Amino acid sequence: MEPRHYRHPDLEAPVGGPEHLHRPPAFLFNPKILSRPDTAALTASADWRCLLTREGQMPTDGSESWSDRRRAHEDEYFRKRDQELVEKARLLAEDQAALQRLAEAVGVHDEDILRGLQRLGYTPETVVLLHVVPLIEVAFADGVVSEPERAAIIAAVRARGVEPESPADRQVAQWLAEPPSAVLCDGTLHLLAALLHKRPPDERAAATRHLMDSCAAVASAAGGVLGFRSISERERSAVDRILYELERKSAPSPHR
Repeated sequence: MEPRHYRHPDLEAPVGGPEHLHRPPAFLFNPKILSRPDTAALTASADWRCLLTREGQMPTDGSESWSDRRRAHEDEYFRKRDQELVEKARLLAEDQAALQRLAEAVGVHDEDILRGLQRLGYTPETVVLLHVVPLIEVAFADGVVSEPERAAIIAAVRARGVEPESPADRQVAQWLAEPPSAVLCDGTLHLLAALLHKRPPDERAAATRHLMDSCAAVASAAGGVLGFRSISERERSAVDRILYELERKSAPSPHR
């Protein structure tokens, strides 16, 4: 009598019989089980498909068993997963270290302000230029920076301790050749206002007055008719805008 084969209602594949020894697990061909996300993703991968011959049977040449191939697949998966976790941990540590260096350079530990500085491209080496960007904005108000205006900006940069050929000095040279974007100028004013409002009222007023005096010095550096110092309407408008932004109780976010 020939052996009877029982068909499981879910597996829909014969259990028993000699052909069972060389066929892959029945769930690989079962629509109900394949519809499960965890099974479908696994059986759809090239690593699983390569285990089957064109007829859908397991390799029978004895070169590598099914369990060995499965174990190799699992080892490779977990190896890649471990590498991803290690890389994420390394990037997180580097990000925290960079944030700490920036906090030390600025003198604040407000993460919102520090992240804002990072988004604008400031580094621990160039964040000293935070108070220089408004001066450059005023200098470019007329469309071009004159030599006296350039000299006034360089003098302000040196007064903040920026050495020639340093990263900050090279950044200033780049801005004088090509003006900083409106996003950078507006974002810098927003962060300057946030930093100033963290200071006591007397210090905030003194810092604001010093910055505005520097802006006025740049605006009037070119001189007017017969050598009399004058400020153009565009320069005056730029200075007024900077003062308005710094004195606002709540500066709007540059990332709206």
